[in-house]
Amino acid sequence: MRPFLIALILVMTGCASAPEKPVRKIASVKETPVYDHKKSQVQIFPAVSADDSIWYYFYVETRNSKGGYIHVDLKDIEVRTHKGKKIPFRFEQVLGGRYYITLEKTSDFSSAELDVLVKGVPLKEQFKLSMRHPDKSKSTIKIVKNEQNKLTFQLRLADKLNQPVEIADKPEIILEGIGNIEDLKHVSEGTWEFSIIYPDENQIMYFSVRAMGVYLSNIYRYQHVEK
Repeated sequence: MRPFLIALILVMTGCASAPEKPVRKIASVKETPVYDHKKSQVQIFPAVSADDSIWYYFYVETRNSKGGYIHVDLKDIEVRTHKGKKIPFRFEQVLGGRYYITLEKTSDFSSAELDVLVKGVPLKEQFKLSMRHPDKSKSTIKIVKNEQNKLTFQLRLADKLNQPVEIADKPEIILEGIGNIEDLKHVSEGTWEFSIIYPDENQIMYFSVRAMGVYLSNIYRYQHVEK
């Protein structure tokens, strides 16, 4: 009888013993995303003529080491020439890690190479905003509408590489002939439209243009013959 009681006591003692505590695993430490200039980038859009000036628009993306967008402050972004001169700009945040930078073309960087820096490090893209001038051999005038006593022309200003040249001020249209120039307006990058009101008489009209200090003499000739 005693051996049975001893065995029963040992079994009950074992059941009442406290369970072993589970071994706690050390939680993994999460890495805090940090700015990575190698994965960040900047793009430039075509120049726009507005407010009697020429504006350049840049789109900046700041990313972290994993490729995701990461926020930076305005004080972390700079635009400089290669000689180290700071260029003022307008700043607009689109979303976290995505920004617009707007520069007004001035003599300070009209022909300078520019860098966009974030946290003191230049992004890999570089830009040269040269002051391009219209070239006579590539700039053209053509008729887009011929009505009674009214001609509508399209002027395209282009540089030596036949790239459109955007200008801040309206071009000066110089007419050698009889007629009035009207409705000069900007249509698209480097392109303008204007109209000529002319009388009922035979004549030859010669058109010249002055833009950005460049005189494009007699780039178009039009002969009107009364029927």
